[in-house]
Amino acid sequence: MNYFEFKSVLKKSSVKILIIGIVIFFIGLPIAGANFYDESKMSYWIFGLLFIGLSLFMIIKPIRDLSSLKSDSHPILNAIKTGDKNFIVWIYIKEIISNVEGVKVGKSNNVVIVTKMNKTMELVINRRTSPDELINYVKSEFPNALVGFTNENSEKVKALFKK
Repeated sequence: MNYFEFKSVLKKSSVKILIIGIVIFFIGLPIAGANFYDESKMSYWIFGLLFIGLSLFMIIKPIRDLSSLKSDSHPILNAIKTGDKNFIVWIYIKEIISNVEGVKVGKSNNVVIVTKMNKTMELVINRRTSPDELINYVKSEFPNALVGFTNENSEKVKALFKK
């Protein structure tokens, strides 16, 4: 993996989150469109507004990320370009297992990055992108980053941010 492939992974992850946010927005619209003055539908209206609020958060952040990726001003890309080897503190794989009625139907791996500003970014990666290859690239650019989710790494990161 190289800089441009990493940038592509960041972009694809943001696009996936943006699409999910748009879908949630359009699910919330008809729910919130219930007659506000009909007391029996008041709960639908509130529930719909919760969907819309969540979706707006899921739409705004990826748009900001895509904008910063387009202008090459994304914080991680800036750290790579400026040589800030301490920008990423911790990187690990988050395994997500999908179950339907207790039966495992799927598994996906997301990569979680924690920066020195105590910001967390979860990269939603596709099956073609190897999480290990992604972690190896990030580790090559940020050699001081902790790799892997362990209790020891978790305690080190907590201690770092308590300062």
